[in-house]
Amino acid sequence: RFADAIKTFEDARAINPADPELDRNLTQARIQQYAAEVAALRAKGDTVGAERLDVECKQFVFDDLVARVERYPNDPRLRFELGLQYFENGYMDEAIQQFQLAQRSPKERSDALYYLARCFRAKGQLDMATMQLETAAEMLPVVDDNRKKVLFELGEIYEASGKSDRAFACFKEIYSADIGYRDIGQKMERFYKARQNQQ
Repeated sequence: RFADAIKTFEDARAINPADPELDRNLTQARIQQYAAEVAALRAKGDTVGAERLDVECKQFVFDDLVARVERYPNDPRLRFELGLQYFENGYMDEAIQQFQLAQRSPKERSDALYYLARCFRAKGQLDMATMQLETAAEMLPVVDDNRKKVLFELGEIYEASGKSDRAFACFKEIYSADIGYRDIGQKMERFYKARQNQQ
């Protein structure tokens, strides 16, 4: 009953128009409605209609985020989400601006730094990418999924920059905690073979 949910959220927002959580819930209800309609079209075999509606949904998500950032310019989570939209669509400078604003919040900081690094890497600015990832790694002492993704990205950038020892240290830390992480096993085998050949 997405239409009912949307109507309820809209009525609540009319009473309290400055509540960002209501806005977020309304957006989620609309996205779920899109998802249900896309699934229904696919079930009927209407792939063209489903793809068209999926594109419409992505446009809605982007436009909605831009509008909500304008309403709540100091909400770092919204800044981060808008940065992701720009990043996924290849607008790196716009993404960087949003991630830089998002990182001011302690809650969003490590994720924002990670994506800032990915933006700088995409632009070929490896020194800037390295700086963001090194800062993020310092903030993440426990080898969880967040630290692993930061170390993996950092290791790849070190390797691309010719800093093999630093890359090896990053990959080794991941490998010692999770041998099945992405293609870390292959990377470590390659490093060990290269080191054996140098002896």
